[in-house]
Amino acid sequence: MVTKAFADGLKDGAEWDLDGFDSIEQAANQDDGWDETTINAMGAVSCAKAWGVEVDTEAFSAACAEYNRGVVAAIRARMADEVQP
Repeated sequence: MVTKAFADGLKDGAEWDLDGFDSIEQAANQDDGWDETTINAMGAVSCAKAWGVEVDTEAFSAACAEYNRGVVAAIRARMADEVQP
């Protein structure tokens, strides 16, 4: 089952501006912190609501991890697309 947080991570990761990284490979190898950037931009309450969880719960922590996984999956897909002939 794909969680709302993972799906949001996929969407955001497909659109993420990676200018702060030396390469797309470097971004693809950053497994965490994506959630923190999004939470700082949108607020924890907005993120929790979008992901269908409550702030400061185990479910919120799990959603953050799922979001990170989604972002990384999307960035790795972008990287694979760049390599395709």
